[in-house]
Amino acid sequence: MRLRFDLGMRALCAKHTLRVPETGARFPWYHTKSDTVAEIDILSPEFTREAEAAWDRARNQALARGVPVFYRNDRTGLEIMEHPDGRRFEIRFIAGAPRGRNFEIVRELARTAA
Repeated sequence: MRLRFDLGMRALCAKHTLRVPETGARFPWYHTKSDTVAEIDILSPEFTREAEAAWDRARNQALARGVPVFYRNDRTGLEIMEHPDGRRFEIRFIAGAPRGRNFEIVRELARTAA
């Protein structure tokens, strides 16, 4: 499956690859009459590696700043809230509830459960 990203301007670079600075991964792009367009195969192993690395960086940065991280564990199917101190909780989201009060804690998880 390929996604098309219209970057909305002509790129100034003559090379036809977009590079992810943190990892060096490259993705092809091309010019239309007025735009720069990147088409990325989102099912490729390279894209999966880049997405997982981006998630790891964002998660670690949030936890380092003292912000809890919310995610769904694909392996267990659980909705998780992870605190910066390492504690993890199974949560249940409450539809329509205001931000910050839109979940309830089901139980605390053992360190290996999440």
